[in-house]
Amino acid sequence: MAECLDSVTEAWGVKVERVEIKDVRLPIQLQRAMAAEAEAAREATAKVIAAEGEMRASKALKFAALEISQHPIAVQLRYLQTLNNISSGKDSTIVFPVPIEMLKFFKQDSAELDLRLNTTQSEQEEVESPRRSTASISKHHDWECVLNHSSSQSAERV
Repeated sequence: MAECLDSVTEAWGVKVERVEIKDVRLPIQLQRAMAAEAEAAREATAKVIAAEGEMRASKALKFAALEISQHPIAVQLRYLQTLNNISSGKDSTIVFPVPIEMLKFFKQDSAELDLRLNTTQSEQEEVESPRRSTASISKHHDWECVLNHSSSQSAERV
C-alpha cells in the first residue's frame, strides 16, 4: 500500500508516513458469506460439544446400569423414585409401563382365582341346596350373582 501511495505522491513532493482506515464497507453478498461461515463454525463447535456431552452421559448411564444391576432391589427403588418425581407435577398424566411377564403373572392368578371361586361356589351350592331349591346362578362379565327367588333380596354379590 505504501508503494502505491509513494509512486503517486512523489511527483508532488509529498511523503505519506501514515494511513488510517476509518471505515470499510464490504459488499452485502460478501458480508452474508462471512456471516454464514461464522455461523457454520459456531454450529460445528456446538455439535462437537453436544456429542462430547452425550458420550460422557452414556458412559455415566452405563456405569450406573452396571451398579444398579448388581442390586435388584435398587432397580425397584429407582422406579419408585422416578414415579415420585413424575407425580410431583401439577397436571401430569402418569403412564405405568408394565412388563409382559407381570401380565402373565396376573393371568395365572386370575385363573387360580376363578378356579377357587368356582370351587367355593360349588361347595356353597351343595350346602345350600336343601334350603334353597329355587336358587339359580348367572355370571355376567366378571360378576357372579346368586338370584334367590324365595327371599326378599333380588341379588347378592359373591
